[in-house]
Formats: sequence, structure tokens, C-alpha cells
Amino acid sequence: MHNFFPVSAVTKRIKDYLAPAMAAEFWVRGELYNVSNRGGHYYGSLIETDTSGRTVAKVEIRLWSGQYQSIKRKFQQAGMELKMTSGMQYGFLCKLTFHNVYGLALEIKDADPQFNLGEMERRRQEIINKLKSENRFEMNKQVPLTFLPQKIGLITSGSSAAYSDFMKTLNSSPWGFIIYLADARMQGDATEDTVLKALEVLRQLDLDLVIITRGGGSKSDLYSLDNLKIALAISEYPIPVWTGIGHEIDTSVLDYVAHTSFKTPTAVAEHLVARYDTLKVNLDNFQDRLYYHWKKEYNRNNEAISQAMNLLKSAPRYYLQQLNSRLNQTASRLQDTTLMRLKRWSLLLNSFIHKLRSYPDSRLQQFAIKLQYQVSSFQLFKYIGLINEQSRKLKDYRRLLKANDPLNNLKKGYTIVYDQQKKIIRSVHDISTESEITTRFSDGEISSKVNNIKENKNDKTD
Repeated sequence: MHNFFPVSAVTKRIKDYLAPAMAAEFWVRGELYNVSNRGGHYYGSLIETDTSGRTVAKVEIRLWSGQYQSIKRKFQQAGMELKMTSGMQYGFLCKLTFHNVYGLALEIKDADPQFNLGEMERRRQEIINKLKSENRFEMNKQVPLTFLPQKIGLITSGSSAAYSDFMKTLNSSPWGFIIYLADARMQGDATEDTVLKALEVLRQLDLDLVIITRGGGSKSDLYSLDNLKIALAISEYPIPVWTGIGHEIDTSVLDYVAHTSFKTPTAVAEHLVARYDTLKVNLDNFQDRLYYHWKKEYNRNNEAISQAMNLLKSAPRYYLQQLNSRLNQTASRLQDTTLMRLKRWSLLLNSFIHKLRSYPDSRLQQFAIKLQYQVSSFQLFKYIGLINEQSRKLKDYRRLLKANDPLNNLKKGYTIVYDQQKKIIRSVHDISTESEITTRFSDGEISSKVNNIKENKNDKTD
């Protein structure tokens, strides 16, 4: 017969056996698994996995409410947030405990924030190295960006201060922007899924720019965006992506792969506004320069016009003076010439007068003799006979012309036919069908079109 021990005796012996070990405290690192919160106390496991992700060790853990608050304050002072969620890596100061009902477990006494920072930084550096080795840093930077982005996709939490600061800066400017908000979780476990979904939704829109932004927070919060899948999506994105993650000192993984990175959401918005402000300043400068050169050219041309006007006013006066001077000279020469000619003509006239006075009678007698001779030699009757004969011939010609006048034939009923060139048509061979002809009568003309031509063969002559 076996000697059976009650369970309580066994647990007592285990406690006695583990008493030296339970008196010591030691640091343990591991990954939280299946953690739950009951009444402010945390229960779960701490596991260790190999490179393939297989669990190689597992131990139960307990974190009482009072100790949790103390560790939480310690993390906050280090700029971090204590998250008791599955998948988080921590370095805990633990003490081995054994409960008669719940068994063996590690009671967490403290935690080292630097360990968590180191783990997150290690993972962050691994992502950076992978992206760098695949030449991902420059891919989105090479996507063309319009100088004045107007249609902008914004990925952030719609209820966050980052969204409020960003929109406040844009709305306070005089420029118009079209903002498409894709609401996403910017920290915690849902960050990856919501940001990737937001990128996919905005890809379908016709946008100039996509901005990923969030406000400040603890250092551990910022590590949510040190995400490989998000970084890969940005590097392959067809639209320029700007980031404003809200940290002044550290650089996010997304900042490396983004087209352009800024420290804060406000800085992103200020840069957008500055692009428009810069363009306005340049346009104002161009306008001022254009006005300056225009004014200068206007004044120069105006001065040239004034000079031309003055010249036009003075030139006619000068020209008239020159012309008057030439006219005076010409008049003077003409007067001199006229006086000289008048003197010469006067001398000739006096000579003629003298000659006329000396022999007018003899000249008249000579003219009378010549006239009498010419009258006597003129055969009047001969010329009268010739005139009468020519008059009879003229009357005969008139009678002949009147007899052959075509108008007389027209009055008898005959007609004259012309073609379009006003040529007389003498034969049916001179016209064709569809030709237009003009028929002249004694009292007018008619126009007609030839529909049919019939040749009279009996009237043909050889």
C-alpha cells in the first residue's frame, strides 16, 4: 500500500524546496503573451521564441495593480508608455512565486525602460537597413511633385491635435486647398492596418500630394510608425508622400522613404502655404519689375514723342522761313529779269513804232495791189460748179445708204440674230443647242435658248 500525500503537503514541500530561489530577484527579458487585466492586475505569460517564431520557453507572470502604476510612472518619465499587450518585448525585474492553487509564476517587481527603447531601436534599425539595401529611400523622392499642390490626401487621426493644427494653419492662409482626410490610428496595434488602408483609398483619387502626420507623444508611441509594410507601401506609392510625424529629435522610418519629411504637422502646412506665398511674392516682384520697365519705356517713348511734337511744331515754321526766303530771292530775280525784258521789249516796240510811222502808206498800197490781183485771179464760177456737183453726189449717197439701212428690212418683218458675244449668226452651224441667242426686231430685242436645231438641206448651195 502506497503512502499518499495530500496536495497541500506536496505544495508545502515545493515551497520549502523553492524557498531559496524565491528569496532572490532577477532580470528577465521576453515577449508578453495572452495578457489580461482583471481588477487592475495583469495576468499572462512571458515567452521566448526562436528565429522561426516557435515558442521555446514559457512562464506565467503576475503584475499587481500598485506595482503596475509605479512602473507606468517610471516609463512616462522616460518618455514612453507601458503597454501590457501581447507582442511587446520587456525587460522585467522578477521574483519567483508559488501559489497552492495557481502554481509557479513570476511576480513582476520592476521594468527597465531602456531595454524597451533598445528593442524598439533594434527593430527600427533592422527596418532601415533593409530599406536601404533595397534602394527604397529614393523611390518616392523621384515621383514628380507639382509646385503648387492643391488636392491633398491627409492620413491622420481626425480627432487629433495634429489634424487640428494642420487645418488651422491652412485655413488661416488666403489660399484654397482641397483636403481628403483618410482617418487612421497613428499609434498602437491598429496603426499598420489603418494606415495601409488609407494609402490604398487615397491611391484611387486624383491627388497632387499625400501627407502622413501625427502630433507629439511618447517615444514608444512614435515607434508604431516604424513599420516595414508602411515604409514599403510609401516607397512604391505613385503620388509624392510628405511626413510630419511630430518629433523634433528622432527620425522616423517613414521619413527616410518619404518624398519630403517635416518635424511637425504645422511645419508641413506652413511649407504648403509658403509655396503659394513664394509664388505670390515672385509674381508681385515680376509685376513690379514689369511696371518699372514699362514705366521707363513709357517715359522714354513719351519723351521721344514730345521731342517729335516740338520738332513738328518748329519744323513748319523753319520750313516756311526757308521757303519765304527762297520765294523772296526768286521774286527778286524775276523782278530783275522782267524789268530787263520790259526794257528790251520797249526798245523793240519803239523801233517798230518808228518803222510803222515811216512807211505805213506804202505798205498799205502794196497790200491793196496784192489783194486786187488775188481777187481777179479767183475763178468763182468754177468753184460754185464744183460745189453743186459734190452736193448732188452727197444726196445720191444718202439715198443709197437709206435704201440699204438694216432697220428698213427689220420694219419689213426681217430679224437679226446674235450670239452671246454679240456676233451675227448667219448659219445654223454657228450655234449649238442650249446656246443663248438674242433676236433683234425693229422695235426691240428678245433673248432665248436654243432647244433644237434643224438644218434645211434643200436650201444648201454648192
